[in-house]
Amino acid sequence: MSRPTESETAAASGPNWPGMVRERTSSSSSDSSSSESPSSGGTIRAGGSTGLTVPQAPVQAYERPLDFLHLFSLLRRVWPKNDEFHTYGNISMAGLDSLGVGLSFKVSLHPIQESLRDFINGCAGYDVGDKLVIKGLKFVDDYNNNVAKKSLYNASLREIRALTHQPLRSHPNIITLLGVGWEPDLNHHDVAWPLLVLEYSEEGSLRDYQRGKPEMEFLEKMQFCEDVGRALLAIHGSGIVHGDVKSENILVFWSAEKGRMVGKVGDFGSSVLDFREDEHRGLPAHTIPWNAPEYNEDILREHLKFTDVYSFGMLIFRVMLDGINPFKIAPFKSEEVDIEQRSQELKKDPEFLSLVAIMLCERCDASEAAAVCEVLEFAIQYLPTQRNLEKAVMKLRELTGDTDDTAPATLLEEFDYEDIIFDANCMKEDSFCVRASIIHALEAVASSNSVHAHQASFQLFQLLINRYGAGIASASDMALIWLTHYADSGGYDEIGHLIGRIFDALGVQLDEEIPFQALLRQGALKGSHTAFEDLKKYYPNAYDETLALFRECGGARGMLQRSALFPWVDVSGLEGIGEAIENSPGVELCDIYVTEDEDTLLHCAARSGYLEVVKGLISLGIGVDVINRLEETPLLEASRAGHYEVSRCLIEAGAKADKMSIFGEGPIHFLPFFDEQHIDSISELMVRNGADVDQWAAENPREGEHGFWGHSPLDYAVVRNHITSIRALLRLGADPYAKGESRSAIRWACMFGRAEALDMMVAASSRRLSSEDSASEPLEETVLGPAYRLENIKEHGGNYENAKIAILKVLHKYKAINYKDLGGRGQCTVLHYATLAGYPRVVNYLLSHTPSKQHLEILYQNRTPLMDAINMGYRDIFEVLLHHGADIHLALPATWYGANYLHVCALAGHRDVFFPEQLLKRGVQVDRVDEKGRTPFGVAVLEGNYPVANLLLQYGADRDHVQEGFTILARCLEVPLPLKGIKYLMTCKSNPERPPPSFICSPGLGRNVFHAIAAAGVDAENAPVETRSIFQYLQGLWPGKEHINACDRMDIPPFLVAVVYPKVDLINMMIAAGADPNLGPLPPLYIAFLKQNWANEQIRKVGGRWMARRIKKIADIVVMILKKEGAKADLDPYTGIPRAFDMCSVFRRMTVEVCRRVPKNGHSTHYLIGFREVFRDVVSWVQR
Repeated sequence: MSRPTESETAAASGPNWPGMVRERTSSSSSDSSSSESPSSGGTIRAGGSTGLTVPQAPVQAYERPLDFLHLFSLLRRVWPKNDEFHTYGNISMAGLDSLGVGLSFKVSLHPIQESLRDFINGCAGYDVGDKLVIKGLKFVDDYNNNVAKKSLYNASLREIRALTHQPLRSHPNIITLLGVGWEPDLNHHDVAWPLLVLEYSEEGSLRDYQRGKPEMEFLEKMQFCEDVGRALLAIHGSGIVHGDVKSENILVFWSAEKGRMVGKVGDFGSSVLDFREDEHRGLPAHTIPWNAPEYNEDILREHLKFTDVYSFGMLIFRVMLDGINPFKIAPFKSEEVDIEQRSQELKKDPEFLSLVAIMLCERCDASEAAAVCEVLEFAIQYLPTQRNLEKAVMKLRELTGDTDDTAPATLLEEFDYEDIIFDANCMKEDSFCVRASIIHALEAVASSNSVHAHQASFQLFQLLINRYGAGIASASDMALIWLTHYADSGGYDEIGHLIGRIFDALGVQLDEEIPFQALLRQGALKGSHTAFEDLKKYYPNAYDETLALFRECGGARGMLQRSALFPWVDVSGLEGIGEAIENSPGVELCDIYVTEDEDTLLHCAARSGYLEVVKGLISLGIGVDVINRLEETPLLEASRAGHYEVSRCLIEAGAKADKMSIFGEGPIHFLPFFDEQHIDSISELMVRNGADVDQWAAENPREGEHGFWGHSPLDYAVVRNHITSIRALLRLGADPYAKGESRSAIRWACMFGRAEALDMMVAASSRRLSSEDSASEPLEETVLGPAYRLENIKEHGGNYENAKIAILKVLHKYKAINYKDLGGRGQCTVLHYATLAGYPRVVNYLLSHTPSKQHLEILYQNRTPLMDAINMGYRDIFEVLLHHGADIHLALPATWYGANYLHVCALAGHRDVFFPEQLLKRGVQVDRVDEKGRTPFGVAVLEGNYPVANLLLQYGADRDHVQEGFTILARCLEVPLPLKGIKYLMTCKSNPERPPPSFICSPGLGRNVFHAIAAAGVDAENAPVETRSIFQYLQGLWPGKEHINACDRMDIPPFLVAVVYPKVDLINMMIAAGADPNLGPLPPLYIAFLKQNWANEQIRKVGGRWMARRIKKIADIVVMILKKEGAKADLDPYTGIPRAFDMCSVFRRMTVEVCRRVPKNGHSTHYLIGFREVFRDVVSWVQR
C-alpha cells in the first residue's frame, strides 16, 4: 500500500491545466495573443495557448465593485428574514417629479398604479396612499459630480441596514422602507443602480409643516419632539448613530391610531453603524448649524451618540421658534460673519444654553419656555457626557402627558464586510441589468489583487453555471475560465476531484495532462463519495489501494490526525504495558491519552483497524466504551473508517451502539463506510445493541471536508447515495419523513437527484409522499431549485438534468406533483419554475410527458413561460417551447396592454436579437401596436435596445409610425430619452431613401420637436442634464427663431408649453435661442401668474403643503424671468390677478380633428384642464 507521493501531492494541489478550453472557446479568444496578469484584468488563461478575455466593466459602474457587492449581499440576506420586505422590479426615474437632491441621493415622487395598490399596501401593512418616494444615487445621471462612489454606495448600505432592522422597521416614528428597486443605467444596459422605495408624506418634512402652520400649538410641538426622541432611543438602542438629526429629516404623517400628526425620522445615509468600542471616529456628514460642537473631532464610540442628542436639542429649539433658524435672527445673527461660523462660535460658548433660554423667553410664552429649557438642559450641553437622551424624552413625556412605554430595541446584526457570498437562488427572477451588474462586479474583484478575488472567482463560476449570465457574451465559456481561476488561486483542494463531472456538465473534454487520478485520490482520502465512485469507474486498481489507505488512516477525519503507533508494535509487547499499569497504583489503561483529543490506545487501534491490537487491549481490561474529549467511543471510531471486523469485535465485547459523541453522532451514522457485504449484519448488530436508526446529529466541525455533517443515518446514506445502507436502515424501521431540525431524507433525495433511493423510501413507508409538501418548499421546487444545480452537477455530471427528470417521474408516479399550482399557492406552474431555473431537458420532458402542455399560455406574475425564457435569455428553452407549440401570436394580458412577444424582446435587458429574429421568421407582426400606442420598434428605442431596433427595421418596422397623432420621436422626447437615443432616431433609416424624422413630430396637433422637449418631465428649477443636451442638439438641427417660435394648430408656441411645465433653465435656454415671450393665444406671463395664484390659494386653503410652496417658488422665478424679458399680461390693477382671458377665441381656431385628438393625449389635455377653475365651461365643451 503506498501513500501519496510528493509528485502526486504537488500535482493534485496545483497542476497547470493546459488546453482546458479547447475548440469551443478558441473562436471567441483568437484576438487575445498575450496573457495578462489577473491583477490587471484582461486575459485569464485556462492553460495552454487558449484563453478568454475577461470583460472590462464600465468605469461609471464599477469603480467600487466591492461596495456594490456588499449592498447586494445585504439585500439577499434581508430577503429571507423579513417576509414583508420585497424588491421591486426596474424603476425608471426619468419623468418622475423631483423632490430634491442631497449629498448622496436624488429623491423623486412615484405615482402608484391602481393595480399595484393592494400589493404595496400588503407589503407595508397599511394604506400607503397613491404615491411612493424613490431615492436613487444621484450620480446616475450626473457623471461630473465629485462625490466618491464609495460614499454613495455606503450611504445606501447604511440606510437599508438601518431601516430593515426589525426594531426600527416596526417603529411608529421611523420612516418605512417599502422595498428596493433597480434603475437601469441610461447608457449601459448591463448596469443597475439601487433605488430605495419609501413611504410618501403629503405634509412633507417637519420644517415644511411648520412653515405652513406657523401658529402651531405648544402641545403639538412637544408631541413632535417626543416622537423624534422616541425614535432616537430606538436608534441608539440598536447601536446606531443617526448623524444628521434636523427638521428636514423628520417627515410628518397622519396617524389614525394616535389621532394626530406624528413625526418619523428618515435619511440614515449619514448614520454610523459599525466600528469597535475603542475606536474613534468622526461623523460621515453633518448639517450646520444643527450639528454638535465636536462634529469635526474623532469621537469615542460611546460618545458618538451624544452628537445626536445635541442635534435633538437644537431641533427642539427650532421647533419652539416655529421652524425659524435662530441664527438668522437677533441676537444670534451677526452681520460680520456668516451663519456657519457664527453658529459654531456660539455653540462653543459655555453660556450658550442661557442664550437659548433668553431667546425662548422673548419669543414664546414664559411658562412654555421654562418647561422647554428643562428639556434642553439634558440636550444642549457643551460636554457630551452631560447630555442624556432618556431624561430629555422623560421630560417631554411629562409635557405631553404620554404614558406609552418605550419598546426595547436590540442591537443591529453585525455585517461581515469580508463576505460577498449570496444565495444564487434569489437571483432567478432578477432583471438582466441586476444579474449583469453582479457578474461584472464579481469579474472586477476576481481580476484584482483583492483578498476577495478567490471568493469572487468561485461565486462567478457558480452564478454562470446557474445560467445567470445568459445574455452576456461568452458567459458559458467564462464559467470554465473562472473555475480555472479559482482553482489556480488555491481552490484545488475543494474542487479538484470534481473536475471530471464539472467538465462533463460543461461539455468540455478533460485534458490528458490534468492529473485526474491524483485529484480523485486526494478527494477520496478526504471522504468524497463521488471521488471514490470515479476512482472505481476509471481507475479500479487505485480504488482498492485508496480505500485501504483511507481506512488505515481512520476515515475522513483520521487524515487530519492519524496515529501510527501500531504497525511496528508486536502485540505480545502489550503484556509489558499491562504489567507496568498493574505496578502503578491508581493508573488505569483508559487514563493513558495519546492524542490531543484524549484518545486512548483503544481509540487509535480501532480507528486504524488493527484487530489484534484491539483484542489485546480488551484482554488487558480497558473499557470498550471508554470516551475521548469529544465523547467518541472506539466503536464510533471504527465505524467511521468502515472497519467491520474491529466493530464486530467491540460489539461482541460489550460495546454499546447507542453511545453518542457531543455532536450526536453514533456508529450507525457511518454505515455507508462499510463494505456492502457487511452492511446488513453490522446494522443489525448495532440496532440490537441500542443504536437508534432515527438518531439526529448536529454538524461536527471537526470532520473532514467530506465527512459526516449532520442529520440522521438515513439522511447521510441518501446524500452519499449508498443504496445498500438505505435498504438496511428502512428494513430496521428508519423513518424517511423524520425531519429533526432540517430536511427529511425524502427531501435530501429530491435535492441530490437520488431517484432510486426516493422510490425505495416512499414504497417502504405508509405515508403519502404529498404529505412532505407541508414544508415551506414543495418537493418539485426542491428538485428544480437553481441553488442546487452545482450540487447536482457534482453528483451527476452532464446527466444532472436527467437525474432531475428521474425524480420528477417518481413524484409523478406517487401523484405528488401539482403541475398547475406549484405548492398550492396559486402563483406558479411547474413549467414556469423549470423555465425560470433554466432546465431545457426538464422543460422538454414536462411538455412531452406531463399535463404541463396545457400550461404553455398560463400567466405567472403576468408572464407566460415563453416570456420568462426571453427575459432570462434562455435560447434553448425558447426553442423547446416553440417546438411544443407556444402561441407566438398571443396578445399579452391587460398588464402588458395587449402587446406581443416582440414588445417583450424589445424590453429584454440582454438585447439578444436571437429571440426577435426567430419570432419574425415565424411571421409575428412587426408593427403590432399595443393599447398604449407603442410598436415594438418604439419600445426598443425607448429602452435603448438598439440591436433589436435595428433588426426590426430590417424586417420593415416603421420608424415614423404615427399613433393618435404622435410619432415615436415625439414620445421619446417627452420621456425624455438619453441624447444618444434621440440621435439614433434621427439617423436610423428603415430604407435608404427615407429622410430623417420630420420637424413636426405630432402631426395631429401640428406640434414640433421643441413642443415635445418643453413638455418633457415635470415642474423643476433645473431640467435633467439629458434634457438640456437634447435641446441643444435639436437646436443645432433646426436653428433660428422660426423654429423655436413655430406654433402648433392651436397657435401655441413651444415657449408657452415650457411655461406650462416650467423648468427654469430650459426657459432660459429657449429665451437665449430667440423664443418670443409674448407669442401665443395665451400670453406666457398669464400662465405663470395663474400657476402662481393657484399656489397662493392652495397655501391659504390647506395650510401650505410643501408641494404647493415648491410650485409657487418655481412660478415666482418664471414670473421674474418673463417680466425681465418684457413679457406682458392683462392684470387687474386692484388685485394683481390676471383678468379672465377669452379662451373661446383660442378654441375657435381649432378644427374638429384637433378637438377630437386633444382628450386622447395627456399633455394636450393638461393645457386645458390646468385652467379648469377659470374656464370650466369651455374645457367641458372641448372634452364633450
